[in-house]
Amino acid sequence: MKTKARKPGSAKKAVDPRLTDEVYLEENESLIEEEFLFRPERMQRLPRGEFLRRHPGFDPQTIPTMVQVRIHLDPEVLRYFKARASLPNAAPYEALINQALREVMNSHPVISPEITSALLKDKNFIAAIAERVAEHARTRKPKTGRQTRRAA
Repeated sequence: MKTKARKPGSAKKAVDPRLTDEVYLEENESLIEEEFLFRPERMQRLPRGEFLRRHPGFDPQTIPTMVQVRIHLDPEVLRYFKARASLPNAAPYEALINQALREVMNSHPVISPEITSALLKDKNFIAAIAERVAEHARTRKPKTGRQTRRAA
């Protein structure tokens, strides 16, 4: 394998593994804006309820979380996902199952009963459906002959 030759003086700066946070900050403090510098002396514990007071729209229920469940899978389904997970750079098989279930969920959305009820009460929607059904009936090919079963 051929490597590119470096120009003289362009060697990468070696990182000293003994570099401490203090030395790093001293060398790079000018590169980091004051707002983003970690200053432990500025840290203080918020009084109870202060976070919610500062963020009134925050709802902890909206934080995406994983829920542990116990499900029964066919052995071949489990083998399939474990085999996919054993490939290089693959996610764990639980994450692959979650991803497959999410794809099914996104491709087959569930229509809520409230939406169904609202559509059935909407006269414009019913008229549009009736028009489409009538159009379909007009363009449909008539059946040729009646298929009957002979009694044996």
